[in-house]
Amino acid sequence: MARVLILGAGRQGRAIAYNLSFDHEIIIADNDSEKISDFINFSNRYLPESASIQFQTLDASSPGDWVLMYKPDAIVNSASYMFSQKLTKYAISNKMHYVDLGGNPDIVALQHDMNQEALDKGVAVIPDCGLAPGLGQLLASYGLSRLKHAQDVSIFCGGLPKKPLKNKFKHYLFFAAEGLLNEYSGYETILEEGELRVRECLDGKEKVEIDEIGKLEASLTRGGISTSADTFQGVLNSYKYKTLRWPGHWDLMFKWKEEGFFETNWQEDALFFAEEKLGERIPTSKEDMVILLVKVSGNESKMEILLIDENDSETGLTSMERTTGFPAAEIARLAMQGKLKSGVLKHEVDLPSKDILRRLEKCGLVFKIK
Repeated sequence: MARVLILGAGRQGRAIAYNLSFDHEIIIADNDSEKISDFINFSNRYLPESASIQFQTLDASSPGDWVLMYKPDAIVNSASYMFSQKLTKYAISNKMHYVDLGGNPDIVALQHDMNQEALDKGVAVIPDCGLAPGLGQLLASYGLSRLKHAQDVSIFCGGLPKKPLKNKFKHYLFFAAEGLLNEYSGYETILEEGELRVRECLDGKEKVEIDEIGKLEASLTRGGISTSADTFQGVLNSYKYKTLRWPGHWDLMFKWKEEGFFETNWQEDALFFAEEKLGERIPTSKEDMVILLVKVSGNESKMEILLIDENDSETGLTSMERTTGFPAAEIARLAMQGKLKSGVLKHEVDLPSKDILRRLEKCGLVFKIK
């Protein structure tokens, strides 16, 4: 039985552990004793009795200082994208496969610079294995494999409250504030009219209506397609990503942008500075849904793939946890089974999208194809 080290005992970490606990030994590591305690309560209630789980207090920012009880076959980083470069180096040097949830293009570029080292050590490194980036590219990859002469890809994704909210933020916080605001700040590179173009985050707001849900709004955010625009330059006409929100949230974020919030030092304590700016606490909830809509089209045909997922009371997992953690877990599982090639891999060309999607369907994710 393979052994996996999961860094971060928070929301996504518990979903990854839940998925892998049926057939892997799990080491959960965090330097926050409260999160470890919460995870123990979760595991006692929802994980199988046969689960093999150890706990360690580790600082994800300093892997060189670790003393591990047992050497893992793979590391899954669900702690923070800020540690990904160091952790990738550590995993490669110790011949461990590595998976993370990514989301920051600059750090992902640094990880891809380690491709030769990963090849030399015979390990697979897969950044950006969450929802978006991650699952969105897998659905696009599947669509491109099915549709001849496809030229355009559009991905729309959002983790949302089940109904529009009346609070000032018009949204819940379903994952760390630093990850959310990271997506809203800076620039994103997209493929448009066959060319790479750099756009400001939050640009291009548009209305998106989904029959089962209603009217939503989408804006350009950072990191949602990872390396895909570069990969398909010269191959496709366009490859774009926008984040979905209930109406009202983007108008507030546009205001913050105009007032210079995203140019401040908010990274030092993202939640504190965001709530200070808002003037009230940003609410959280375990009642959520995730919508992922992928459109692939060409001159002769088009395909739409839609995922609408909600929190699951039977597993105690939110939809954001399921749709982020389960893809990362399944990719880590394939790496530990030796079913992925070595090197630093890209979702859009290096992963078996059909196989992964079938595995995710067995986890309860339902993909509607039109």
